[in-house]
Amino acid sequence: MAGKRKRKKYTIHFDWIKAKEVFQIIASEWNKREKSGVYYGLVLPQDNYISSGLSEKELALFFFYAVLPQRGSIDSESPMKVWWRFRERTPEAFDPAVAVRDFSPETILFGLRKTIGIEKTNKRGFKLEELSRFWIYNSAELLKFWDGDPRNIFSKVKDFKEAFKRIERKAGKTMFKGMGMKVFALLTIYLQERNLIPIFPTPLPPDFHTLRILWTTGIIRRSDWIKPCSATKYRPEQLIGKPAINVGHGFTDIVALWSQGFMEKNGFFPLDMNPAIWFLGRRCSKNFQNRSRKKASQYADLAKLRRNPNLWPKSYKDLCAACPIERYCKWAIPSIPYWRWGLLVKLGRGVPYQK
Repeated sequence: MAGKRKRKKYTIHFDWIKAKEVFQIIASEWNKREKSGVYYGLVLPQDNYISSGLSEKELALFFFYAVLPQRGSIDSESPMKVWWRFRERTPEAFDPAVAVRDFSPETILFGLRKTIGIEKTNKRGFKLEELSRFWIYNSAELLKFWDGDPRNIFSKVKDFKEAFKRIERKAGKTMFKGMGMKVFALLTIYLQERNLIPIFPTPLPPDFHTLRILWTTGIIRRSDWIKPCSATKYRPEQLIGKPAINVGHGFTDIVALWSQGFMEKNGFFPLDMNPAIWFLGRRCSKNFQNRSRKKASQYADLAKLRRNPNLWPKSYKDLCAACPIERYCKWAIPSIPYWRWGLLVKLGRGVPYQK
Protein backbone atom coordinates (compact mmCIF):
# COMPACT_ATOMS: atom_id res chain seq x y z
CA MET A 1 0.00 0.00 0.00
CA ALA A 2 1.45 3.31 -1.07
CA GLY A 3 2.24 5.79 1.68
CA LYS A 4 0.41 9.06 2.01
CA ARG A 5 1.61 11.83 -0.22
CA LYS A 6 3.27 14.65 1.66
CA ARG A 7 1.76 18.05 1.00
CA LYS A 8 4.16 20.61 -0.35
CA LYS A 9 5.17 23.13 2.28
CA TYR A 10 4.71 26.56 0.75
CA THR A 11 6.97 29.37 1.84
CA ILE A 12 7.06 33.17 1.66
CA HIS A 13 10.24 35.20 1.32
CA PHE A 14 10.16 38.61 3.01
CA ASP A 15 12.50 41.53 2.38
CA TRP A 16 13.42 42.49 5.96
CA ILE A 17 15.51 45.49 4.92
CA LYS A 18 12.73 47.00 2.83
CA ALA A 19 10.18 46.14 5.52
CA LYS A 20 12.18 48.07 8.09
CA GLU A 21 12.42 51.10 5.80
CA VAL A 22 8.69 51.08 4.99
CA PHE A 23 7.59 50.46 8.58
CA GLN A 24 9.83 53.25 9.87
CA ILE A 25 8.29 55.75 7.46
CA ILE A 26 4.76 54.65 8.36
CA ALA A 27 5.49 54.74 12.10
CA SER A 28 6.92 58.26 11.80
CA GLU A 29 3.86 59.46 9.88
CA TRP A 30 1.52 57.83 12.40
CA ASN A 31 3.27 59.50 15.33
CA LYS A 32 2.58 62.98 13.93
CA ARG A 33 -1.08 62.27 13.12
CA GLU A 34 -2.47 64.71 15.70
CA LYS A 35 -0.72 67.62 14.00
CA SER A 36 -0.50 66.87 10.28
CA GLY A 37 -0.01 64.29 7.58
CA VAL A 38 -2.03 61.63 5.84
CA TYR A 39 -3.47 60.31 9.14
CA TYR A 40 -4.59 63.70 10.43
CA GLY A 41 -8.20 63.57 11.63
CA LEU A 42 -8.48 59.80 11.16
CA VAL A 43 -11.09 58.09 13.33
CA LEU A 44 -10.88 54.30 13.41
CA PRO A 45 -14.08 52.21 13.14
CA GLN A 46 -13.71 50.83 16.66
CA ASP A 47 -13.58 54.40 17.99
CA ASN A 48 -16.38 55.78 15.85
CA TYR A 49 -19.45 53.82 16.92
CA ILE A 50 -18.88 52.42 20.41
CA SER A 51 -20.19 54.69 23.17
CA SER A 52 -19.11 54.65 26.79
CA GLY A 53 -21.02 53.06 29.66
CA LEU A 54 -20.06 49.41 29.17
CA SER A 55 -18.20 47.42 31.76
CA GLU A 56 -14.85 45.94 30.74
CA LYS A 57 -16.41 42.50 30.34
CA GLU A 58 -19.29 43.86 28.26
CA LEU A 59 -16.87 45.69 25.99
CA ALA A 60 -14.70 42.58 25.59
CA LEU A 61 -17.82 40.56 24.68
CA PHE A 62 -18.90 43.15 22.12
CA PHE A 63 -15.55 42.83 20.34
CA PHE A 64 -15.74 39.02 20.59
CA TYR A 65 -18.93 39.05 18.52
CA ALA A 66 -18.10 42.05 16.30
CA VAL A 67 -14.88 40.55 14.88
CA LEU A 68 -16.69 37.56 13.39
CA PRO A 69 -18.10 39.33 10.30
CA GLN A 70 -14.75 40.97 9.53
CA ARG A 71 -13.74 38.33 7.04
CA GLY A 72 -13.68 38.11 3.26
CA SER A 73 -15.32 41.06 1.53
CA ILE A 74 -16.23 43.04 4.64
CA ASP A 75 -14.33 46.06 5.86
CA SER A 76 -14.15 47.01 9.53
CA GLU A 77 -16.61 49.88 9.43
CA SER A 78 -19.80 48.09 8.42
CA PRO A 79 -19.65 45.37 11.11
CA MET A 80 -18.77 47.85 13.85
CA LYS A 81 -21.69 50.05 12.93
CA VAL A 82 -24.22 47.26 12.47
CA TRP A 83 -23.12 45.20 15.48
CA TRP A 84 -23.18 48.26 17.74
CA ARG A 85 -26.70 49.14 16.59
CA PHE A 86 -27.73 45.53 17.19
CA ARG A 87 -26.31 45.74 20.69
CA GLU A 88 -28.24 48.95 21.36
CA ARG A 89 -31.42 47.13 20.31
CA THR A 90 -30.68 43.73 21.85
CA PRO A 91 -27.91 43.93 24.49
CA GLU A 92 -28.82 40.56 26.02
CA ALA A 93 -27.66 38.78 22.83
CA PHE A 94 -24.12 39.84 23.72
CA ASP A 95 -24.20 37.91 27.00
CA PRO A 96 -23.14 34.35 26.10
CA ALA A 97 -25.14 32.76 28.93
CA VAL A 98 -28.33 34.53 27.81
CA ALA A 99 -27.58 33.96 24.14
CA VAL A 100 -27.31 30.20 24.67
CA ARG A 101 -30.38 30.05 26.90
CA ASP A 102 -32.81 32.43 25.21
CA PHE A 103 -31.67 32.84 21.62
CA SER A 104 -31.32 30.65 18.54
CA PRO A 105 -29.59 31.17 15.20
CA GLU A 106 -32.98 32.16 13.81
CA THR A 107 -33.61 34.89 16.40
CA ILE A 108 -30.08 36.26 15.99
CA LEU A 109 -30.59 36.26 12.22
CA PHE A 110 -33.90 38.09 12.55
CA GLY A 111 -32.31 40.71 14.81
CA LEU A 112 -29.36 41.33 12.50
CA ARG A 113 -31.60 41.58 9.44
CA LYS A 114 -33.86 44.03 11.23
CA THR A 115 -30.89 46.08 12.33
CA ILE A 116 -29.40 46.25 8.86
CA GLY A 117 -32.81 46.81 7.33
CA ILE A 118 -32.37 44.31 4.54
CA GLU A 119 -33.86 41.00 3.51
CA LYS A 120 -31.13 39.71 1.23
CA THR A 121 -28.32 38.38 3.38
CA ASN A 122 -25.65 38.76 0.70
CA LYS A 123 -25.90 42.54 0.66
CA ARG A 124 -22.66 44.19 1.82
CA GLY A 125 -21.08 40.73 1.86
CA PHE A 126 -22.61 39.71 5.19
CA LYS A 127 -23.17 35.97 5.52
CA LEU A 128 -25.86 36.42 8.14
CA GLU A 129 -27.12 32.83 8.33
CA GLU A 130 -23.60 31.56 8.91
CA LEU A 131 -22.79 34.29 11.43
CA SER A 132 -26.00 33.61 13.34
CA ARG A 133 -25.05 29.95 13.74
CA PHE A 134 -21.56 30.93 14.82
CA TRP A 135 -23.02 33.33 17.38
CA ILE A 136 -24.76 30.60 19.36
CA TYR A 137 -22.02 27.99 18.90
CA ASN A 138 -19.23 30.34 19.96
CA SER A 139 -21.25 31.57 22.92
CA ALA A 140 -21.49 27.99 24.18
CA GLU A 141 -17.76 27.40 23.66
CA LEU A 142 -16.88 30.61 25.46
CA LEU A 143 -19.04 29.57 28.40
CA LYS A 144 -17.71 26.03 28.50
CA PHE A 145 -13.99 26.77 28.32
CA TRP A 146 -13.53 30.42 29.34
CA ASP A 147 -16.32 31.17 31.82
CA GLY A 148 -18.09 33.38 29.28
CA ASP A 149 -15.34 36.02 29.21
CA PRO A 150 -12.92 36.34 26.24
CA ARG A 151 -10.37 38.07 28.46
CA ASN A 152 -9.73 34.76 30.20
CA ILE A 153 -8.20 33.37 26.99
CA PHE A 154 -5.32 35.80 27.44
CA SER A 155 -4.65 35.26 31.14
CA LYS A 156 -0.90 35.10 31.83
CA VAL A 157 0.11 34.64 28.20
CA LYS A 158 3.47 35.97 27.00
CA ASP A 159 2.63 36.56 23.36
CA PHE A 160 -0.02 36.07 20.70
CA LYS A 161 1.23 32.63 19.64
CA GLU A 162 0.64 31.28 23.14
CA ALA A 163 -2.87 32.74 23.24
CA PHE A 164 -3.74 31.32 19.82
CA LYS A 165 -2.58 27.84 20.82
CA ARG A 166 -5.18 27.89 23.59
CA ILE A 167 -8.02 28.01 21.08
CA GLU A 168 -6.42 26.19 18.12
CA ARG A 169 -7.77 22.77 17.23
CA LYS A 170 -6.00 22.06 13.92
CA ALA A 171 -4.41 24.04 11.11
CA GLY A 172 -6.71 26.92 10.20
CA LYS A 173 -9.37 25.86 12.73
CA THR A 174 -10.11 26.95 16.28
CA MET A 175 -12.72 26.19 18.93
CA PHE A 176 -14.58 29.28 17.69
CA LYS A 177 -16.21 29.03 14.29
CA GLY A 178 -15.18 31.76 11.89
CA MET A 179 -12.24 32.82 14.04
CA GLY A 180 -8.94 31.89 12.43
CA MET A 181 -5.63 33.54 13.17
CA LYS A 182 -6.42 36.75 11.29
CA VAL A 183 -9.71 37.37 13.12
CA PHE A 184 -8.23 36.33 16.46
CA ALA A 185 -5.35 38.78 15.92
CA LEU A 186 -7.90 41.51 15.29
CA LEU A 187 -9.75 40.61 18.50
CA THR A 188 -6.45 40.70 20.39
CA ILE A 189 -5.67 44.19 19.11
CA TYR A 190 -9.14 45.53 19.92
CA LEU A 191 -8.84 44.23 23.48
CA GLN A 192 -5.32 45.61 23.88
CA GLU A 193 -6.34 49.01 22.54
CA ARG A 194 -8.93 49.31 25.33
CA ASN A 195 -6.53 47.96 27.99
CA LEU A 196 -8.80 44.96 28.53
CA ILE A 197 -5.88 42.53 28.30
CA PRO A 198 -2.11 43.03 28.74
CA ILE A 199 0.07 44.35 25.93
CA PHE A 200 2.24 41.57 24.47
CA PRO A 201 3.79 40.84 21.04
CA THR A 202 0.95 40.61 18.52
CA PRO A 203 0.87 40.26 14.69
CA LEU A 204 -0.78 42.34 12.05
CA PRO A 205 -4.20 40.92 11.07
CA PRO A 206 -3.43 40.27 7.38
CA ASP A 207 -6.57 41.50 5.64
CA PHE A 208 -6.63 42.63 2.01
CA HIS A 209 -5.52 46.20 2.68
CA THR A 210 -2.49 45.07 4.68
CA LEU A 211 -1.57 42.33 2.20
CA ARG A 212 -1.77 44.81 -0.68
CA ILE A 213 0.74 47.11 1.04
CA LEU A 214 3.12 44.25 1.83
CA TRP A 215 3.07 42.95 -1.76
CA THR A 216 3.06 46.19 -3.72
CA THR A 217 6.05 47.50 -1.75
CA GLY A 218 8.02 44.29 -2.26
CA ILE A 219 8.08 43.33 1.42
CA ILE A 220 6.51 40.07 0.28
CA ARG A 221 9.27 39.38 -2.20
CA ARG A 222 8.34 35.99 -3.58
CA SER A 223 6.28 32.98 -2.55
CA ASP A 224 5.28 29.51 -3.63
CA TRP A 225 1.69 30.79 -3.46
CA ILE A 226 2.25 33.17 -6.37
CA LYS A 227 0.83 31.60 -9.54
CA PRO A 228 -0.49 32.97 -12.85
CA CYS A 229 -4.15 33.95 -12.50
CA SER A 230 -6.14 31.17 -14.13
CA ALA A 231 -9.03 31.69 -16.51
CA THR A 232 -12.60 31.10 -15.38
CA LYS A 233 -15.96 32.06 -16.81
CA TYR A 234 -16.31 35.24 -14.78
CA ARG A 235 -12.76 36.59 -14.50
CA PRO A 236 -11.87 39.52 -16.77
CA GLU A 237 -9.34 38.71 -19.49
CA GLN A 238 -7.05 41.48 -18.21
CA LEU A 239 -6.35 39.43 -15.07
CA ILE A 240 -5.55 36.11 -16.76
CA GLY A 241 -1.91 35.11 -16.50
CA LYS A 242 -1.03 37.92 -14.11
CA PRO A 243 0.82 37.07 -10.85
CA ALA A 244 -1.79 36.09 -8.28
CA ILE A 245 -2.05 34.72 -4.76
CA ASN A 246 -5.01 32.59 -3.73
CA VAL A 247 -5.39 33.89 -0.18
CA GLY A 248 -6.15 31.23 2.41
CA HIS A 249 -5.32 30.39 6.03
CA GLY A 250 -1.91 28.97 5.18
CA PHE A 251 -0.79 32.15 3.47
CA THR A 252 -2.20 34.65 5.96
CA ASP A 253 -0.98 32.68 8.99
CA ILE A 254 2.62 32.83 7.74
CA VAL A 255 2.30 36.57 7.07
CA ALA A 256 0.80 37.16 10.51
CA LEU A 257 3.48 35.26 12.43
CA TRP A 258 6.25 36.85 10.37
CA SER A 259 4.88 40.31 11.16
CA GLN A 260 4.87 39.57 14.89
CA GLY A 261 8.50 38.44 14.89
CA PHE A 262 9.58 41.28 12.63
CA MET A 263 7.91 44.01 14.70
CA GLU A 264 9.14 42.55 17.99
CA LYS A 265 12.73 42.36 16.72
CA ASN A 266 12.73 45.87 15.25
CA GLY A 267 10.77 47.70 17.94
CA PHE A 268 7.54 48.48 16.05
CA PHE A 269 4.34 48.77 18.11
CA PRO A 270 1.54 46.58 16.66
CA LEU A 271 -1.25 48.83 17.98
CA ASP A 272 0.20 51.64 15.86
CA MET A 273 1.29 49.66 12.81
CA ASN A 274 -1.99 47.77 12.36
CA PRO A 275 -4.26 50.81 11.78
CA ALA A 276 -1.52 52.75 9.99
CA ILE A 277 -0.85 50.07 7.35
CA TRP A 278 -4.54 49.16 7.03
CA PHE A 279 -5.48 52.78 6.34
CA LEU A 280 -2.84 53.20 3.62
CA GLY A 281 -3.97 49.99 1.94
CA ARG A 282 -7.57 51.17 1.98
CA ARG A 283 -6.59 54.50 0.39
CA CYS A 284 -5.09 52.52 -2.51
CA SER A 285 -8.60 51.44 -3.52
CA LYS A 286 -9.26 54.99 -4.72
CA ASN A 287 -6.35 54.85 -7.14
CA PHE A 288 -7.65 54.93 -10.72
CA GLN A 289 -5.52 51.90 -11.65
CA ASN A 290 -7.05 49.80 -8.85
CA ARG A 291 -10.66 50.58 -9.74
CA SER A 292 -12.84 48.44 -11.96
CA ARG A 293 -15.42 49.51 -14.52
CA LYS A 294 -18.37 47.94 -16.33
CA LYS A 295 -19.53 45.80 -13.39
CA ALA A 296 -15.98 44.81 -12.42
CA SER A 297 -15.26 43.37 -15.87
CA GLN A 298 -12.71 45.95 -16.97
CA TYR A 299 -9.69 47.74 -15.54
CA ALA A 300 -7.51 50.58 -16.76
CA ASP A 301 -5.14 49.58 -19.55
CA LEU A 302 -1.84 50.44 -17.88
CA ALA A 303 0.18 50.33 -21.10
CA LYS A 304 -2.14 52.84 -22.76
CA LEU A 305 -2.22 54.96 -19.61
CA ARG A 306 1.55 55.09 -19.58
CA ARG A 307 1.62 56.31 -23.21
CA ASN A 308 -1.32 58.71 -22.99
CA PRO A 309 -1.73 60.84 -19.83
CA ASN A 310 -5.05 62.16 -21.19
CA LEU A 311 -6.65 58.86 -20.17
CA TRP A 312 -6.53 59.92 -16.51
CA PRO A 313 -9.98 61.13 -15.36
CA LYS A 314 -10.19 64.92 -15.58
CA SER A 315 -11.39 65.36 -12.00
CA TYR A 316 -9.00 62.75 -10.60
CA LYS A 317 -7.48 63.48 -7.20
CA ASP A 318 -4.05 61.94 -6.85
CA LEU A 319 -3.97 60.49 -3.33
CA CYS A 320 -0.65 58.78 -4.04
CA ALA A 321 1.15 62.13 -4.00
CA ALA A 322 0.42 62.45 -0.28
CA CYS A 323 1.24 58.82 0.55
CA PRO A 324 4.41 58.59 2.66
CA ILE A 325 5.51 55.32 1.02
CA GLU A 326 4.69 56.21 -2.59
CA ARG A 327 8.23 55.58 -3.80
CA TYR A 328 8.04 51.98 -2.57
CA CYS A 329 4.65 51.25 -4.15
CA LYS A 330 5.26 49.51 -7.48
CA TRP A 331 2.15 47.55 -8.49
CA ALA A 332 -1.52 48.06 -9.21
CA ILE A 333 -3.40 45.49 -7.11
CA PRO A 334 -7.19 45.94 -7.46
CA SER A 335 -9.56 44.95 -4.68
CA ILE A 336 -12.42 43.35 -6.64
CA PRO A 337 -10.54 40.06 -7.41
CA TYR A 338 -9.99 39.64 -3.68
CA TRP A 339 -13.58 40.40 -2.68
CA ARG A 340 -14.98 38.08 -5.36
CA TRP A 341 -12.48 35.23 -5.62
CA GLY A 342 -10.06 35.61 -2.71
CA LEU A 343 -7.24 36.60 -5.07
CA LEU A 344 -4.48 39.16 -4.83
CA VAL A 345 -3.61 39.99 -8.44
CA LYS A 346 -0.85 42.23 -9.74
CA LEU A 347 -2.54 43.96 -12.64
CA GLY A 348 0.76 45.50 -13.71
CA ARG A 349 3.36 48.10 -12.86
CA GLY A 350 1.73 51.20 -11.45
CA VAL A 351 1.77 54.34 -13.60
CA PRO A 352 2.65 57.65 -11.91
CA TYR A 353 -0.13 60.20 -12.22
CA GLN A 354 0.34 62.84 -14.91
CA LYS A 355 -1.89 65.89 -15.26
